[in-house]
Amino acid sequence: MVEPALYAAFGACVATLILLLFLPLFWNRAVRLTTRRLAGRLPVSVSEIVAAQDRLRAEHAVSLRATERRAETMLAEAARERVEAGALRAGQLALKAEAADLRETVKRLETQNALHRGDLDRTSAEFADALKALDAAKSDARAANRGRDVARKEALAAQTAAEGLRVDLAAAEAALVSARASLAETEARLARTQNALTLIEAEAASKTALLAEAQAQRLAAEKRLVEETAALVAARATSARGAAPSPASDDDLMLELRTKLDELADAIVRAEDGRPVEPARAKPQPPAAASGVTGLLPSHA
Repeated sequence: MVEPALYAAFGACVATLILLLFLPLFWNRAVRLTTRRLAGRLPVSVSEIVAAQDRLRAEHAVSLRATERRAETMLAEAARERVEAGALRAGQLALKAEAADLRETVKRLETQNALHRGDLDRTSAEFADALKALDAAKSDARAANRGRDVARKEALAAQTAAEGLRVDLAAAEAALVSARASLAETEARLARTQNALTLIEAEAASKTALLAEAQAQRLAAEKRLVEETAALVAARATSARGAAPSPASDDDLMLELRTKLDELADAIVRAEDGRPVEPARAKPQPPAAASGVTGLLPSHA
């Protein structure tokens, strides 16, 4: 029972020894492939760095032109909405004037209605008096036939006048009802116009705020591009005046330049999409190249 355990332990030791023999080969191959991949993805010459800068400048110019065109479109829309608001205000003033005229018409019709009612009351009193006179004339019919005929004529005339006044009063009341309906419709139209004007003014204010935010983001992107370009020029001048750097320092410098170019591209994309530009976050540097890169490039964190 001990022999199988010894054989298993011996086999494990042999396998571990073989693995330790071949492990450096696999490790060196992985390091070589990783180094080759990183060298292919990062710019390793001054011409490639300049080409990357030119590409970023072209992309920034295109995004800047697109932002300017959007700003021009928003300005044109704001001007058109201001014109529409002015037209709505003019219509509102016209409706207010029409409402004032209708109120004056209603007051005049109410005054005429009061006058007609007074005439109707007076005619009704006269008609009552005529009826009383007619009754008195009937009691004295045999004695005063002529007076009875005159009283009848006066009663008929008074009744005819009362009927005419009733017709005038009905016409005046119909005109008053129509004027009140027109006044209510005009006030409703005035309220709808005021609501539409309020909505248009709110939309114009929102578009103006969006335009101001887009302009601020464009200015921030331009400032960051100028700072990155100045830092790169200073780094190139410092490296040209100093001694020849080691390969590790060159790799760290290229990595730092690549990181800052990516951050600038992300900031330009955010400014073009209208999203807020987040501040750049400082990335950790290798201990061996921290002092060399820090002396060449300024921090933008």
